[in-house]
Amino acid sequence: MKKTVKVIFRENEGKYLKGDVAELQLGYVRNYLIPNQKVYDYNDPNAKKIIATLKNERLEQQKEIEKTEKIAQELQDKEIIIKTKAAANGKLFGSVGVNEIAEKINLPKNKIKMSPIKEIGEHNIILNLDNNIKANIKIKVEKL
Repeated sequence: MKKTVKVIFRENEGKYLKGDVAELQLGYVRNYLIPNQKVYDYNDPNAKKIIATLKNERLEQQKEIEKTEKIAQELQDKEIIIKTKAAANGKLFGSVGVNEIAEKINLPKNKIKMSPIKEIGEHNIILNLDNNIKANIKIKVEKL
């Protein structure tokens, strides 16, 4: 009969989430999980506090994900019009970059991943928000 031990997960690992309690084989726990600091011992005197703390962190993280998804829904398929100087052939003097778009949609510029827009017209931009959540917006660049 294989020996098992109860552990509390410090972080997401495979099918287990942060704060989950699981009974696993002793060798897996001793040789992989404990050296990589992925679990707490369930027999620890502070185990109940640890479980409560980790579950609260997971709830806060879930709330943050929901908030980010709500922002993504608001921005999804939104059209933004930016007016700038351009030549007669449609080329911009300069470019429309992350700074201009971040200013228009009130997001930090580090959340926007895009190449600069150098021509007049409609452009689709993908915003990379936190937790791998993405939103598409249309940028319409017009001549000033």
